[in-house]
Amino acid sequence: MPPGATAFEEEVARALLERTLCEESPTVRTSLAAALQKMRPRRFFELALNTLSTSKNPLHRDRAAEGVFFALERGWMDELIRALPRRPPGLESEVGGSPEVRSILARIAREDFEYRVADWQAWWTRNQHRFQNEGG
Repeated sequence: MPPGATAFEEEVARALLERTLCEESPTVRTSLAAALQKMRPRRFFELALNTLSTSKNPLHRDRAAEGVFFALERGWMDELIRALPRRPPGLESEVGGSPEVRSILARIAREDFEYRVADWQAWWTRNQHRFQNEGG
């Protein structure tokens, strides 16, 4: 458990992540997305972001990316960009980083700088003033 997180916050974040990774019902997934947008739990973001770079399961990475997108706070964008080069296990070495992180960034930016962290950071520096806590 990271410093500053309570046992309750850790338990809630882990439960939300587990449900996010495994839920099949579109109705429940929509409700989870709405809850993540309202709550924006920091610990959930950290756990889901970690899943993007450590999980061998592509479905879990896709679902974690969905959760990261909905929980994302504007102040966490630098952390998301820094996660871009972390290639998950099992991907071809030609892949320049996390496809799921790249997808989240492209969805937010409506542009794609591929796996070029410096370009994403420059884009964020130029555009962060335009974003509120609504998916980026």
